[in-house]
Amino acid sequence: MKYHSLLATAAISFTMISCQFSVAQSCLQTFNPTGFSFAPLAAGVSGNGDVVVGRGSQSGRTVAFRWSEQDGTIHFTFGGDSAITGISHLGDVVVGWSNSPSHQRAFRWTPSGGTQDLGSLPDFPNAVASDVSYDGSVIVGYCTVSNSSRAFRWTQAHGMQDMGLLPGYTSAYARATSATGEVVVGQARNLPSQGRTFRWTSEGGMEDLGTLGGSESSPTDISHDGLAITGYSTSATNQLRAYRWTQSDGMVDVGPPPEWALVSDGWRSPRLSKDGNVVIYTASNGGQLRAFRWTATGGSVDLGTLGGLETEVRDLSRTGAVVVGRSKNPNGYYRAFRWTSLGGMEDLGLAGVDSSEASGVSSEGAVIVGNTHVQQFSSLYLPFRWSLDFCTPCRADFNGDGVLDFFDVAAFLNAFSSACN
Repeated sequence: MKYHSLLATAAISFTMISCQFSVAQSCLQTFNPTGFSFAPLAAGVSGNGDVVVGRGSQSGRTVAFRWSEQDGTIHFTFGGDSAITGISHLGDVVVGWSNSPSHQRAFRWTPSGGTQDLGSLPDFPNAVASDVSYDGSVIVGYCTVSNSSRAFRWTQAHGMQDMGLLPGYTSAYARATSATGEVVVGQARNLPSQGRTFRWTSEGGMEDLGTLGGSESSPTDISHDGLAITGYSTSATNQLRAYRWTQSDGMVDVGPPPEWALVSDGWRSPRLSKDGNVVIYTASNGGQLRAFRWTATGGSVDLGTLGGLETEVRDLSRTGAVVVGRSKNPNGYYRAFRWTSLGGMEDLGLAGVDSSEASGVSSEGAVIVGNTHVQQFSSLYLPFRWSLDFCTPCRADFNGDGVLDFFDVAAFLNAFSSACN
């Protein structure tokens, strides 16, 4: 009996170890958006986790897509390249831009109305939609001509409306909106090297939020209630810094730490949790990249790596409790990661795939989307979704509490002993 108990203990211990190493992979499913000739890539996910958006190659164009299990793949184009820049919480409204034969056009898609050209402002024929409200009823963006632009706010009832200009500035770009669409943030410009973050409300119009002492600032994200904003700004010494703005504290420098330089290009720009309390950003130090997570109480914290030298952050959940991106492993390959304050950084990569990256996470952090890439086949990309709902149950979790520990061993041995007796 003692011999059998030792064998049973060894067996369940081995199973527990196996589960710990395979749990991430068993929670990941790949999918294949149809209608593309090359490399469809997942770029984001709806707040509820049901809808994935991205881009792929189609007849020499880069075309935006929306994918869900229910609707399959839907493409968006007015004849040229296109991109999705915003998605409502339920994924039932998608906004972005597409090149047409003559101009760049802003679009809105709904299940009932299909793809709709939002038009443009008078004398500004090119239009880009930048973001959409929580329920999809308000869209913000900008229209351009030559070297000038105007910010717009669009609703079904009033169409596209010019949001005006800051005094002394000649251009404006709306970048993001609050959940209700009542607060909009963007950038005003008057010179190629001089820009200011603005915050717009229907009651007060545009407000200049200033800089961190330099000549330039630009917003990249806004909280759901519109009371917190993040972005980047130059300092008095012309260093690029991440900021968090609130009505009470104004614009506050949130990093990076000394010896690090902020990275602010495209998807690596600072992001803000929807509750406004957490800022994430990527910074560089001598060619190495690191992901940082800032809170008012803890400051900027390096999220670490998966054993390699670099980490880049992409997105975060509503409260900032879950952060996703990509990090290099000891072999030098980027791997998709999920970071939590309790569990740290977890590799989400698919077995048998060299490289992967996480590009978006749902509001509650339960669904993560991204892409896998097989190095020896440079054109082969597979978008993926990761969710605890997809997980294959671990048989070592014998008492069913979702935790692998001594109590699972004890529960198994009790059952094993009872059966033997």
